[in-house]
Amino acid sequence: MAIWKTYRVSDIISDISDEKFVLPVIQRPLVWEEEKMELLFDTLLKGDSFGGIMVIEEEKDSVPLFNFRPFTKDGEVIPSRQIAKLTQLQNFVIDGQQRLQSFYIGLKGSINGKVLYFDLFSDFNWYLFNFFLVSSNNAKDG
Repeated sequence: MAIWKTYRVSDIISDISDEKFVLPVIQRPLVWEEEKMELLFDTLLKGDSFGGIMVIEEEKDSVPLFNFRPFTKDGEVIPSRQIAKLTQLQNFVIDGQQRLQSFYIGLKGSINGKVLYFDLFSDFNWYLFNFFLVSSNNAKDG
């Protein structure tokens, strides 16, 4: 039976940093392009749904069902690791990796040398929200 929990994006990002949410070896690498990542943030701020995330939760001290890898802050693939037993409760992301990876990169990292920023001076009626990935050396000063 599925158990649905509600999480704040900031809590999930923290859990990803702590490797409480990881990617099983069966997951493909990041395939979303920058534009899709930008649209995900637009969707979030507009209050629209961006779908559920499915995970397999495994208890601390259990033998993991899969080899796994952490999420990446820059889109580069990190090799999977094999461990004898889990040192903490872990959630193996089965569906939603592209969305969670995009949030993690957008809030904690960069992709192709670009960082995500929100243009506070944009015409908010034009797109409602304007998120852009820009080269980190071309980002506007706050």
